[in-house]
Amino acid sequence: MTFSSRTSGALTSSALVFSGRVRLISVHVANSHGSTASTINIYDNTAGSGTIVAKLIIPATDCREYDMHGVICDTGLYADISGGTASVTVEFA
Repeated sequence: MTFSSRTSGALTSSALVFSGRVRLISVHVANSHGSTASTINIYDNTAGSGTIVAKLIIPATDCREYDMHGVICDTGLYADISGGTASVTVEFA
């Protein structure tokens, strides 16, 4: 079976990633700020509220990848980005 996914592209501010039922594959974050951590909340919603499916705290000058194992979100995907200088990419199917 062939598997493919879509991407949000690089996000530097909070944004709606997808509206509707979707499978969250992974989240990639790079925080280029020299001293402030970034907090990324991924919501099963079309806005920055409701059910949080991932809360990621990325230290200053660090980057991380989180495998979300295909978590099903019924409403959509919203990435809320705060603190630091984060670049966030959300992979979904």
